[in-house]
Amino acid sequence: MARRRISLTWLSRRRVKALSLSLLGVLTVITVYLFASYDFYVFDISVEGNGVVSSEEILEASGVEGYSVFFIDPQKVVTAVASLPDVAEAEVGYRLPNRLSIKVRERQAYLIWLSGEESYYLDREGFVLSPRAQTSLSLTLKDLGGGSLRAGDRINPQILETANIYRALLPQVKSFDYSQTYGLAFTTEEGEKVRLGTGEDAQAKVALLYALKEELKEKGIKIVVIDLRFDTPYYTVKG
Repeated sequence: MARRRISLTWLSRRRVKALSLSLLGVLTVITVYLFASYDFYVFDISVEGNGVVSSEEILEASGVEGYSVFFIDPQKVVTAVASLPDVAEAEVGYRLPNRLSIKVRERQAYLIWLSGEESYYLDREGFVLSPRAQTSLSLTLKDLGGGSLRAGDRINPQILETANIYRALLPQVKSFDYSQTYGLAFTTEEGEKVRLGTGEDAQAKVALLYALKEELKEKGIKIVVIDLRFDTPYYTVKG
């Protein structure tokens, strides 16, 4: 009777192939379980750091509730939540199997922006906040150009920086006007209109303002406008 020899190499290959197929089957089962099992679907979401914006609004913006944790892109969630007008920053964290947390930092109202008949709340970066962010503020900026705004719009932050500079130098002034032509301006208690322009050389301008007012007061001259925008400031008198 003829004998057939079984190649050990061939036998090893069959074992490796069988083992590979077994591992593939196990991995397939695990993958299906991970992506299909409701154990990994996000229904427990915690929201932190919000005071003005409701948790419901943040959850709606995130769009993650009811999705598998494996299909959630944290960066997209951060972008979506941070797009809310009153949210400055957002952070997203998750923990298996289905826990997700969203932490936000809200924008804080800094000044009141008057435009036409409307008033808006702005943060330090110039972003327009929603009306619900109402709070007691001591600084008002009136836009003489007048234009309607919506929550999420942004005013040139340089305007706010300029207002902040003069607010520190002129603490008695609570309200400034703004126009593209004259920049920042305000009206004194005596009814004088003072044009400041930009924040450049702000300290020198304020020092000159006090000196000029004192000199004109001694001379009994009534001022209507003091313009400090140029190297050589000028004023107009009453009458």
